[in-house]
Parts: sequence; C-alpha cells; structure tokens
Amino acid sequence: MVSTLMNALADAPQLVVLTGLLMVAAWIDIRHHKVPNLLVLVGLGFVIAFHGLQPAVAHGNGWLAAASGCLVGFLSLFPLYLIRATGAGDVKLMAMVGAFVGPLGAFCSALLTFAAGGVLAIGVLLWKRRLRRALYNVYHLTMVNALSAPAGHMDFTISGSDSTGKLPYALAIAAGTLTYLAANAAGLIR
Repeated sequence: MVSTLMNALADAPQLVVLTGLLMVAAWIDIRHHKVPNLLVLVGLGFVIAFHGLQPAVAHGNGWLAAASGCLVGFLSLFPLYLIRATGAGDVKLMAMVGAFVGPLGAFCSALLTFAAGGVLAIGVLLWKRRLRRALYNVYHLTMVNALSAPAGHMDFTISGSDSTGKLPYALAIAAGTLTYLAANAAGLIR
C-alpha cells in the first residue's frame, strides 16, 4: 500500500504539497502544541491556486470541490472544538485537508483521523501511566450525563486533572489523511 501511495504522490503534485504540510504541522504540534495559522494559509493559498490552474485534475470542479471539502473538514472537528476536546488550529488544519482532498476525502480523512486520535490517546495514556484516571473520567462523564440528560442538562467537564494532557492532534490528522490517501490510491476508498 505504501508503494501505491508513492505512485499516487508522483502523479499528483498537490498531494505531495499536502503531505509536506501535514508533516510540518505534526512536527510543530509535537514540539510546540499548536498549528500555525501561516501554515494553514499557505496550504489554502496553494490549493486554491492549484484548483484554479488545474480544475480538471483537481476533482473535476476545481474551486467548488475545494470549498465543499474545506467546509466538510471544518465541520468534522468543529463540534470537538466547542467542547474543548481539540484546538482551533486542528479545526483549521482539517479544513485545509478538506480543500485538498474534496468533500468525500475530507469525510473519510476525518473518520480515519478520529481512529488515529484514539490510538494516539491510548498510547499517551499508557506512556504516562494514566489509564486508570482516564477510565474514571469516562465513568464520571457517563454517569453525570446519564443522570442529568433527562432534565436537559449535559456536562462534559472533567473533574480533577485531565488524563492525557495536550495531544498533538495534528499527528492524528496527518496519520488519518495519509491513510485515506493510501487507501484511495489502492482503490479501497473512492
């Protein structure tokens, strides 16, 4: 599947740019716990210009595919931002990914990103030896919301300290998106 991805990248220069941007975003997020706006703007600027110059190569509709993909990418992570489960930079990065891969690609990338984020969170919990605290937090949230939901009140706050700390979610976005690109190139996802 890796060789299939490499062939796809050779045939699609925009995917090479996307891969590079994701690697840089993941590296910066690991080191500084943020995704720079400038990186997202550079990616969006590139993909808008690319779709304008190569509309037939880029999903057939050019800017329409980029705009709708951007919207799907944004909306996929925005609810997590509202409950403070992810940062604004991650939402913007996923929107940029959507502009590169189109609406279906953004949806698939987001689903694979959620899976990669879960694996990342479990890995961090095991590394930091905080699995017990995380399980308590899940239990607490479940019980509080099960009891208060009939009254129309939902509470997603976690008592005490959080379990994992800050996760470099750009790493999960990169892993999910690259998995989507590889699966797409192999013909597993269209």
